[in-house]
Amino acid sequence: MIVSAVVLSMLAPAPTQAAPPKPAPITRAQVQAGVKAQFDRLDVNHDGFVDKAEAQKGEDNAVAAREARRQAALNQMFAKLDTNKDGTVSRQEFDAMLPRPQAPQGLPWLNVNDTNKDGRVTLNEVTARALAGFDRTDANHDGVITPQEIQAARRAAQPPRK
Repeated sequence: MIVSAVVLSMLAPAPTQAAPPKPAPITRAQVQAGVKAQFDRLDVNHDGFVDKAEAQKGEDNAVAAREARRQAALNQMFAKLDTNKDGTVSRQEFDAMLPRPQAPQGLPWLNVNDTNKDGRVTLNEVTARALAGFDRTDANHDGVITPQEIQAARRAAQPPRK
């Protein structure tokens, strides 16, 4: 999952009205740097492991960040709906329009990346998993993932249409 998050975050276009730019190729080094940065954020005591408490804190922070983005979107949308600024659109009605983010059951990041199932994740475990995903996507094995390789990997991962 971490390679997906790293790769997708690198590909995410900036929110604009214009057509999104073409995604740039992604190198193994960029994936490794992204994995290390995320791992370092989660390994708050810097012992080289992400344990259950650190993984939970990371999940909690992610949910809090999603809630903060949700609140900002709600404020912006409310301001747009209340064009005459008389406050006639009730906040309760407006809040019901967007669902609240839900924390995942369990600790998916820890469970997926704890390959030896010892209850904590090392940088080596998470890097190996991310680079395995990179290698699966890098079809010509040149150390660079192109937008075409990403599209091909996405198509391959989708179930066939009936």
